[in-house]
Amino acid sequence: MSKHLLFKSKIGWPRPERAELIGKHAVAVTGYGLSAKRATHANCYLNSQQIERLYCHDDQVGPFARMVIQDSGHLATSWSRGGDDNPKVEFVPEQLLIPLYHKVRLPFAGVIKYVFGFNEFLNILRKNGLAIPDSIDWDVILTSVNDYKSEALNKPGNFPKRRDTLEASMPRFFWRARAVEADNELFDLLFDATDIEFGNSCFRVVEYDERIGNVLRLLDQYPEARTLFERDVWRRPAGAFLRDTLPG
Repeated sequence: MSKHLLFKSKIGWPRPERAELIGKHAVAVTGYGLSAKRATHANCYLNSQQIERLYCHDDQVGPFARMVIQDSGHLATSWSRGGDDNPKVEFVPEQLLIPLYHKVRLPFAGVIKYVFGFNEFLNILRKNGLAIPDSIDWDVILTSVNDYKSEALNKPGNFPKRRDTLEASMPRFFWRARAVEADNELFDLLFDATDIEFGNSCFRVVEYDERIGNVLRLLDQYPEARTLFERDVWRRPAGAFLRDTLPG
């Protein structure tokens, strides 16, 4: 699976009085940079919302050419036509081509709805006085079982059920939604990327910090608290913590 994305855009030459359209251009995205400022979406903090610049292989500039994302959605570049004193060329994004293995069927939108939903659920528990960390950031990526287990094997320190994680049967590709408090990793929600969008794709949780799992397991002991798990976007991630002990 390719690590690079192909990005196509219109290119223009901004001037104070007008914008001149030069033509179209394609570059390969090789990396990105994050802003230090936390960004929120739907009351949920996502690392991806902090992306403020891309690094691209651009045959007009070279490898790792920097492109800064503007408020307009355009990309400011370091490419100038006719010398450094001229205005810089600006990209207007049109297409983003992402190479995927053909059996990856679960889209990003099918995962992020559970991240938003479970984050809302944790906010409700926190507002009701339960011991849920105050500040949770989410990092959602598509990964492979080999890459994930290699990371788990080489992760410093220890975490609960490391051996179970390494020995577990997992899909070849899956979405990893990691919850982080400051620099402390809390848990990963794993979603089968080869499942259909409306399946029960959240197949496992890997806990690095057991505080949230302990709260959910405590609530599960009280029948009156089980109404908290009725909503699908809450129940499926919570069920992964409880090893599918919640009613279907």
